[in-house]
Amino acid sequence: MNQQQLDLDPRQYLAALMENLNSRFYADTRVNSKALFNSLIDQQTLDFMQIGSLGSGEITCLLTLDHSQYSGKLSYGKFRECLATMMRRIAAKLHNKENLNIMVDETGGMLFNIPGLVETDNTVNILVNGLSQNEAGKATICLMFIEPSDSP
Repeated sequence: MNQQQLDLDPRQYLAALMENLNSRFYADTRVNSKALFNSLIDQQTLDFMQIGSLGSGEITCLLTLDHSQYSGKLSYGKFRECLATMMRRIAAKLHNKENLNIMVDETGGMLFNIPGLVETDNTVNILVNGLSQNEAGKATICLMFIEPSDSP
């Protein structure tokens, strides 16, 4: 993240992400969570959560899904299965205070290499999440499927 605009604690971000993913995809009704999934499949960018940053006030986070590298047809059930795997791995890393495997790009965007995996018909699909800043006070969370051969 650009230090002039956003100073966000990665552990705080992941904890908030987990809480909101759980709330929206597991605790909410199936009708609502499936509608959210369908909006993401349709490439919509959705208002998702707000989180406090270290000294910069509230950050509004949008949510997107990049499923272009998903092998096969991505169903609601497979998405939730992969998301749950990723969330369990994130929760374990946070609980055990382990390294978060963060990769930062040249623009300051972060990729959290804590994958969720799902295998279907001998094909593995990998889900990770990233965070990038759009403008001051606004960031985008991208859930993205990556090719197993491309995984960091």
